[in-house]
Amino acid sequence: MFRPLSFARRGRAQRGQVVPLIAALVLVAGLAVIALGNLGGAATERALARRAADAAALAGAAEGRPAAERVAAQNGARVTRYRETAQDAEVVVIYGRAHAIANARREGGRGALRPGEAAPALRAALARAAQVLGHKVAVVRSGGLRAELTPAAMAELAPLAVAAGLCPSGPVHVEVCTGR
Repeated sequence: MFRPLSFARRGRAQRGQVVPLIAALVLVAGLAVIALGNLGGAATERALARRAADAAALAGAAEGRPAAERVAAQNGARVTRYRETAQDAEVVVIYGRAHAIANARREGGRGALRPGEAAPALRAALARAAQVLGHKVAVVRSGGLRAELTPAAMAELAPLAVAAGLCPSGPVHVEVCTGR
């Protein structure tokens, strides 16, 4: 005669089959978490590379390749290619494993600055300093909003620099005060 297994007997016969199923589900969930973490990390790296490229391109357009490389390094990236035309700067950076490219345009038409050229604000501040001192300020080199002075010129200008709109930014460097 045929007798069906009781509920208790059936449960004991299938006991242990749930454990491998749960272990497989935990393994799949763990792999999914790792994959999502890698995707998130890569997305973050790409975003940081884009940010560094944008900042480096803006700096390059304003002050040339050295400024682009400095700003990229400050953002944790490295410039791998720099190209400049009369009005544009193009920068390619690498941040971790991510690459990014950015372009920036010098604004101002005919009066646009070339890399290494003093900005109009710096030229005006140096002219004010010359008026205050009564003679031209001895500038070693200038570019953008920053100028390097001779040590003697810096010593003479230092007490009056802020009145002329120049803020000391190093032993022999001044830059246009921006209110930062």
